[in-house]
Amino acid sequence: MQFHRLTFAHIMERHVLYYDADAPDACAFICQRLNINALPGLDGETYYPFDEESNQFGDPQLVPEQGRAQSHDMLFTEAVREQFAQTEPNVLFVYDGRVLVGVVHLSDFNRSSVLQIVQDDIILFERDLRRFFMLRGRSDADMLAFFEYQSEHADAYGLRNFYTDKLRDATMPRRQNERRLLDPFQTFEFSDLLYFSGSDVSGPLLRFDQVKELIGLRNRVMHAKNTVEYDEHRVYSYESLERLYDELFLLESAYHRLLRSIANDLDYTRTRREANRSRLDQIQESGEKALRFFKAAI
Repeated sequence: MQFHRLTFAHIMERHVLYYDADAPDACAFICQRLNINALPGLDGETYYPFDEESNQFGDPQLVPEQGRAQSHDMLFTEAVREQFAQTEPNVLFVYDGRVLVGVVHLSDFNRSSVLQIVQDDIILFERDLRRFFMLRGRSDADMLAFFEYQSEHADAYGLRNFYTDKLRDATMPRRQNERRLLDPFQTFEFSDLLYFSGSDVSGPLLRFDQVKELIGLRNRVMHAKNTVEYDEHRVYSYESLERLYDELFLLESAYHRLLRSIANDLDYTRTRREANRSRLDQIQESGEKALRFFKAAI
């Protein structure tokens, strides 16, 4: 998925502010305001730890290996997750070779570059989920039947009421007109598609707890909310960063399962085979000219 394209270069703070012993108040203000506990030294190899309680900086420390990243390193890997879990101070120093070129804090994961790419991945997943349902021969009528079944048989009374309201809204004349104008499943919410994908109606694709995680991710990024949040002390929470990693890895694994299901669909396989045979027939008939045409279209 596209989130794997994100590197430290996409989110790092390039305008690095360095510690200066002749301006301790300004340096302390930077740390307090940005919720960071260190500033780099001008040499790029050391940092000065900041103690918020005493409002003082300590002696310079060598930047440890786990506190370093290269600007081209991918963000969303298990290794980087571990770096943020283990590093002290609470920032990572970003290098181009041996030259310090930026600093990354947990809050930098809230940048627009992250939100936009995750939005694109969710949209891709949602579109292929609709395609999966159609390949399975499902239609809007099946979704309405799912709403009706849940309104009568869901385990919790509140959930039955929820689907009763869903069904009432979906069968209003306005919604019916929308469905006539749009392709199948386009009038339903992302959460509807996910819960439907976990039902026997579609062939289970996701567990209930996984559905809730993906809905949470979708709601945050589509409404441009912070993906990394404050804790009760107004400090950016490593736990919320972990949640972001877990949700993205879940999105990726669910998408791969979805693609495998699509690829294994008999109608889809037959369509691909027919399209491939058509190309091969044209190449056999026209030779080099047809081959160049198909290569240019790739």
